[in-house]
Amino acid sequence: MARANQETVTTRKNGMTEHEELLMLRVLAAKQAQELEASKRIIAERDEKIRKQNIQIDNIIQALLHARKKLFGPSTEVTQMDGQLSLFESVQELAEQLGADGFLLKPVDAKQARLQISRVLRED
Repeated sequence: MARANQETVTTRKNGMTEHEELLMLRVLAAKQAQELEASKRIIAERDEKIRKQNIQIDNIIQALLHARKKLFGPSTEVTQMDGQLSLFESVQELAEQLGADGFLLKPVDAKQARLQISRVLRED
């Protein structure tokens, strides 16, 4: 009877014994486990790459916003004003160098100006 069972085991549809089929399934399962681990590594690497790219995108957006603010923000008006003031100062310096009818174009303290005017009026 043991011989009959052994014959039944060897006469399976695929021509393999139960033991051979079990070994083949174990090899297949191990191969699939390796492929799964490799896929997980690839996914982890791509996730890391995406994370780094998202950081780069955030940095580029921040740089763009900073550049836009620097280009179009209120500080540009101050810079233009500085340019206008420097133009005014250049004209003022030129007028002082030329004498400009004896008038000084330097800003004067209001109190000092009143005192000087009153002195001039007293002299007359």
